[in-house]
Amino acid sequence: MLVPIFQGNGGVAIVPSDTVQAGGPFRALYVGGAGHVTLVGLDGNVALFSTVPAGTVLEVGFVRVNATGTGATLMTGIT
Repeated sequence: MLVPIFQGNGGVAIVPSDTVQAGGPFRALYVGGAGHVTLVGLDGNVALFSTVPAGTVLEVGFVRVNATGTGATLMTGIT
């Protein structure tokens, strides 16, 4: 069975903020340092991803990573 491979067009370093968007919208988020991630989705809803392991790609569309509730580090937004 073939497994689809996620492919992005580019990346932007993400600095969590409760007010400032980093560009985007983004198709996915790479998490380089483990921790919680709080995203604002394309629909404006906030979602908390608990204890995301380092090296994870969250394949979810988003416009911002909130500082409140986010402890993960070394994040890259994938366009």
